[in-house]
Amino acid sequence: ATSTYVSYGSGTEGAIQAYQVVYDEQRHAFRPFYNRGASLGNFNASISSVFDVNNMQGELLYTTTVNGGETMAVMRRNDGSYWLDIASFYNVVDNGNLARRSVSLAGCQGIDQASCFIAGNMGAALFYGAGNTLYSFSYTTGQTSANVLWTGEPGDEITCMEMLPSGGFPSGGLVLWAAVWNETAQEGKVVEIEFDPATGLVNNQWGPMFGGQETPLVYDGFGKIISMVAPLMY
Repeated sequence: ATSTYVSYGSGTEGAIQAYQVVYDEQRHAFRPFYNRGASLGNFNASISSVFDVNNMQGELLYTTTVNGGETMAVMRRNDGSYWLDIASFYNVVDNGNLARRSVSLAGCQGIDQASCFIAGNMGAALFYGAGNTLYSFSYTTGQTSANVLWTGEPGDEITCMEMLPSGGFPSGGLVLWAAVWNETAQEGKVVEIEFDPATGLVNNQWGPMFGGQETPLVYDGFGKIISMVAPLMY
């Protein structure tokens, strides 16, 4: 989790206030860590009927903080199905009901071939790359299938993604980059997309307003990119 406790103002009385929340692969559990702690803590026994943060079902593929403080977990269940489990550890009391919702990703085409995932704290949208196609899915829109945002040439493969961090005006948290590699052509490129964080759809609002072009934009001339980082804007 990237949002764990309220660092300013007044938070919820009795909130968890963990220094960090980590995922314990041996226990298949989310666990709190408190500042200067000698070991990981445990959350209270779950009474939620949605899922159990102390006993997650399947393999964790990706997790991060989204939608203003919720924790998203992309899970592959033991039966091979894919699910999006949403919990909340930020500014809440641990009453055994930390799980918020579990959404099936059965309609998300190509997710079983996904090479990378990314999401941000500005909204509920999840992005994933599979082969030469970039997809998005939002767990708050009611959609049952993924959106296709960009499709490359045959042989293209999305190798990694990065997102502009939230916080900077006007486009903080609203720009996504996907690195693409073509093994046959030995050529790399970067795809840039301005998106709506609630829906995950392309949303050319700020770029054109300030004289830029509409996205997706494709930049050529790269090698094989395996990792990217974006600077904070504040």
